[in-house]
Amino acid sequence: VYKLFNMERAKSIKTIKNSETFKKEERKLNMLNYSMEKIFSRDNTNNFEIREELKMESLVHQKIAKAKEKNETIKQIQKAIEKRWEDLKDNLKRMISSILDKSRKSIVMDRIVKEISDNNTIIITEGSEIKELSEYTPLKEINNLWYDTLYNEVKLDELEIVIQSLPNNKAPGQSNLQYEWFKNLPQK
Repeated sequence: VYKLFNMERAKSIKTIKNSETFKKEERKLNMLNYSMEKIFSRDNTNNFEIREELKMESLVHQKIAKAKEKNETIKQIQKAIEKRWEDLKDNLKRMISSILDKSRKSIVMDRIVKEISDNNTIIITEGSEIKELSEYTPLKEINNLWYDTLYNEVKLDELEIVIQSLPNNKAPGQSNLQYEWFKNLPQK
């Protein structure tokens, strides 16, 4: 019976050792200088001991993962410290803002004062009206005289001069009509 038990145990251990998951875990442990031989030695005769060994190995892995995480945190802190030192040397304003944890404040247009007549003013707080006023109010730096010539009628002579000066084998846009087509239009 004891021989049969040992043979069955040996077969089940071989099956476990040949499984893909086992090989993957063994490679991981070998990278960390642990050997599965230690877990499945002849001294370990029952599943309880194997489970306890696996738990211990799992705890070791967890400690290693925590150590790596702590190392990454330390690296990030070190990087932030180096950035502050660089800012101290190169950009004092950014360094002070970073230390004081200041956020950039922006101007929000939530109301507009509009003059109706000499002494009368209205405060507009409606969002859609404010947006409309800000988008459609004429810009002060644009001269109205610039627009006067836009409404002038285009003369046929001017149009012919422009068309004749266009290059050949070129198309003006998505229509793919080449300039030659416009140049060879019949005259009325």
